[in-house]
Amino acid sequence: MSDRWDLWLLSPYFGLHRPSACSLHTAGVLEAYDDVDRDAPASPLQLHTPRGFRTTIARGAARPDLDHDEPDGLPRDQWTSDWSRLVELYTNAPELSGEQRLRLGVLLSALDLDVAALRALPSPDVASIATDPLAASTAMKRSHALSRARPGPETADADRRVLSLIAHSTALPASMCLTAALTLLVKAARGRAPDLTAVQELRELSAGHAGGLERDDTPISRLLRSTYWRAVSYEPFLRGDHARTAHELDLAEELARQGVEDRPGLLLFRQNLHPLLETRSRAAREHGHLDLAVAYATELTELDPYDGKVHYNLGTTHRARGDHEGALTAFRRAVALGLPHASRARVAVAQCLEALGDLPSALAEYVEAVREDPADHRAAGGARRLASRTGRPEILDWHRGWVMAWRRRLALESLQASGRSA
Repeated sequence: MSDRWDLWLLSPYFGLHRPSACSLHTAGVLEAYDDVDRDAPASPLQLHTPRGFRTTIARGAARPDLDHDEPDGLPRDQWTSDWSRLVELYTNAPELSGEQRLRLGVLLSALDLDVAALRALPSPDVASIATDPLAASTAMKRSHALSRARPGPETADADRRVLSLIAHSTALPASMCLTAALTLLVKAARGRAPDLTAVQELRELSAGHAGGLERDDTPISRLLRSTYWRAVSYEPFLRGDHARTAHELDLAEELARQGVEDRPGLLLFRQNLHPLLETRSRAAREHGHLDLAVAYATELTELDPYDGKVHYNLGTTHRARGDHEGALTAFRRAVALGLPHASRARVAVAQCLEALGDLPSALAEYVEAVREDPADHRAAGGARRLASRTGRPEILDWHRGWVMAWRRRLALESLQASGRSA
């Protein structure tokens, strides 16, 4: 896999390789593997890999062999000794302790192997979820994996019910109840129709759980309080109260930075600072404070330099400020880091070049973007538009062929769908 730079950066997902450089999230996958056999407490942060991640990478790299549901489905030439150990643990999951099965499930879900995670995780008794910490953690991870493996209203509702049992428990540790309550709050705040009433109720519930953490002034306690302030800031944000939103994000930021300063070598605290910087940059941008938004986005690229998404977001923020040169530099870095963000970053490179008046270079980037992702209509449309402006009839002919191929693909997919429903 080392013949491609981007696949090497992502190689922990495909064999548990240990590259010399990778993103914070990818490093978290390796830490999740190391946690399986540790006696020390596992990370309190939830490690979420985008659903369909393996499929996205496999398609983008033209490597269908990397898209599989079971650990032993990975091509054998990609196995490391750690991956062999993973397969062994998964095969013998029923013989593992409950704690080890939970940590194995966390790892499998982080690898975007949620079907395997469901098979590895036991099904706790419902009555024990609100009273037993291991049962609660297992149920929370299992319901999350189920909602990812079989997305739909039923599994989403089941996930919320498990989280609600834990969030309202009076017998479980406050930190566990807080995590569940904040997860529910974020779910209620996001989406096309945020539920402000639910957000307010969950904020009040979370406040009760967070209160006890203030008396426990440890690095982990401060980390959890940081996640608390970041999540509950959705409530004033949804009300349009920008001053209170900024104040609560200030509190979250102060606590997050304390963690990094106190434990600079620990991945956990840098992982916590990552989404906070992302939130602060986005909030500053939405409120028109573009210089501040760029400052936060730039710091995030320094914190997590091998994550293509953060460079893409920096480029977007530069472009919102009208700085196409700065945006171009950031977007090109995102392209250089490869999958999974390179394709849309290349379209952004083309758009910047077009804005700067370099139409031939912009056209070349649009064409290359379509080659990387034949389904990218924005790139194909940009290529057609600039081919007309620059007098490139061969590109126009190529675009007509692209349109015909796309129509044939849609017709075939429609026919296949009809056959399945018949």
